[in-house]
Amino acid sequence: MERRDQLDTSIEITTPENIAFRYQLAGPFQRLPAFLIDFGVRITIIFSLWICMTFLGIVLGGFVVALIFVAYFVMSWFYGVILETYFNGRTLGKHVLGLRVLTDQGRPINGEQAVLRNLFRTADLFFPLVSLIAASRGRYYQRLGDMVAGTIVIVEESRRFTHVTEFRDSRISELASALPLNLQIPRGMARCLRSYVDRRSKLTSSQRMEIAGHLATPLIDRYNLPPATNHDLLLCAMYYRAFVRDRVDDDMLTKHAQDPLTGIPVKSPNTSPFTHTSATVPSSSGVTNESR
Repeated sequence: MERRDQLDTSIEITTPENIAFRYQLAGPFQRLPAFLIDFGVRITIIFSLWICMTFLGIVLGGFVVALIFVAYFVMSWFYGVILETYFNGRTLGKHVLGLRVLTDQGRPINGEQAVLRNLFRTADLFFPLVSLIAASRGRYYQRLGDMVAGTIVIVEESRRFTHVTEFRDSRISELASALPLNLQIPRGMARCLRSYVDRRSKLTSSQRMEIAGHLATPLIDRYNLPPATNHDLLLCAMYYRAFVRDRVDDDMLTKHAQDPLTGIPVKSPNTSPFTHTSATVPSSSGVTNESR
């Protein structure tokens, strides 16, 4: 069983073992650069073989032309099949673009499915407009080969990222300490928090409150926080708990007073974190770290 949000490019697939996975689908214009990279790789290999065989032509004679045609046939028909079968649904182009082929049940593809989807690539090339319309308007952005093989192409979620925002405003750590000790932040929410914090420096105070309110309002009810809790600060505190708390330098912790829960320097805030204040919002600075 799968569910796809109307305005989202992601799907949620529940396996027969009742395990749910959420994937972001790759649209046709995300897949096109990967195809062009793979096409360039194939042409480069064939051209290199042609140069090598040209030098061997003195010895091999007329066999050179036959070998070039054989190399072209192998690269055209088995390049994608072999790589997708033995390299977890990825060709070189898909690896560079962070794409991967899966079954429509969320499982790794097998050799038969790799053969089918690559065999029908010829049909996609002969009828590009039909394939593009099918991929653009289809539920899972499947080209003709994907429909026949029962496969989808997803954007693999990066397990590591280098930019983590740390906050100077101590009200955020205080508000983070008011959240439950066993707080579990789902992956989808963590992605939303990261996107909000990365963009909040470009937003005005009123825009932050308006945007943050959509997510903060249900969180206030869920965690029994005061109704007047600052929406912007709450999302920053959630982000803080998700990405920052465990990344504070140990040497710095020995020089400052520490929050008993979060373990980072805490100063007495001048303004309560549970008050909406458009004039005073936390400032942040981007630092480069590795996510665990």
